[in-house]
Amino acid sequence: MPEPDASATNHTTTPVPPARASADRAVPVAESATAARPRRFLFRHFQSRLLAIILILVISLQALVFFTISSAANRNALQASEEALQLTARSLQTIMSTRETSLRKYGRLLASDYGFKALVSEGDHETLLSAFQSYQQRLNADTIVLLGLDGSIMADSSGMAAPDYSALLASARQHPEAESSGVLLTQNAAYQMVLVPINAPQQIAWVGIGFAITDNLATELEQQTH
Repeated sequence: MPEPDASATNHTTTPVPPARASADRAVPVAESATAARPRRFLFRHFQSRLLAIILILVISLQALVFFTISSAANRNALQASEEALQLTARSLQTIMSTRETSLRKYGRLLASDYGFKALVSEGDHETLLSAFQSYQQRLNADTIVLLGLDGSIMADSSGMAAPDYSALLASARQHPEAESSGVLLTQNAAYQMVLVPINAPQQIAWVGIGFAITDNLATELEQQTH
């Protein structure tokens, strides 16, 4: 018998078992499925990051809007308070200035009254106090005081215990017209006072006249600022 051709033997294909062929075909499928999973995971992760960024931006915007509104409200409140304080200060200054003008007018009228000058020259304490009551009613004043050139109290209608007129006297001595004004504080009351010299024709004393600082002043101030 002739021997089989070696070349034919070499070109013979060994059949592949069906199970192995199926396994080989399944490998690409498995590899493609495995490669697809990370892509879906990365997409979901990107969505989460994007959502977080959007939320941060929204919260930041809301915080900025709140801060802006809050700052504007605070500025408006501070401005309103400052304007109210300025208005109150101006009103108080106007009221005190008007009262001071009236006190100076009354003090000068009293200091120029010949009858009053005669009483001062006599220096009778009880007569002066009696006259003070009459002048207080006429001038609508709350207190009248007569001070000597040395600052001693010759008569005082207020009945205050040891009132201190030293500041008013020091200011009056430095004033060209020997007048002064200010607030006199005591233990129980406060007075807006004016000192005016009594000349006959040389100065012989000072007369002080004052309005009490009471709730009426606060009421008047409130009416002007509302």
